This record gives sequence, C-alpha cells and structure tokens, in this order.
Amino acid sequence: MESYYYGYHRISNGDALIDSIQSGRYLDRFERRHDEWRIVERRVIVDWFRDYADAADWERGPLGQKIEFGGRHPSDPSYSLLDLSAY
Repeated sequence: MESYYYGYHRISNGDALIDSIQSGRYLDRFERRHDEWRIVERRVIVDWFRDYADAADWERGPLGQKIEFGGRHPSDPSYSLLDLSAY
C-alpha cells in the first residue's frame, strides 16, 4: 500500500528554532495475522523537504494577518457547525 504524508516540524538547533516541512510516501507491506492486518514492512520515501533557517512568528499570523487558530476545543467553529458539544 502507498500512503502520502505531509509533516511540519519545529526543531531546536540549540540557539534558535527552525521549521522543517517534509512530504513523501509510506510504502507498506501488510500480512494478515489472527484475523487482523498488520504492517510487516515500511519504507519511507521523502519526495521533498524545505528547511527554514528561522521559525515562523505565529503571533503575527500568515503574511502578517492576525488569525484565530483552530483546535480541538469547544470554541473551535467546527463544534457548533457539527454539534460536537457532547464530545
């Protein structure tokens, strides 16, 4: 099976924070064991990456526009849209 990934990482290099963005694929081979499918071999293929020498300033927002970050909390707009108040 082939699955795609896109990952964002904020990493400390000792003196400062850097941002690294990566994208690629997982190539997985599965086997059926006791009525369950399990990954028995995984290969990671990196298709591209970009390392930024400095981390983004999240206080400023993208392109300097102040935004309100979403998240897994009741004040996120998806809770009212999807009626997730019981969760």
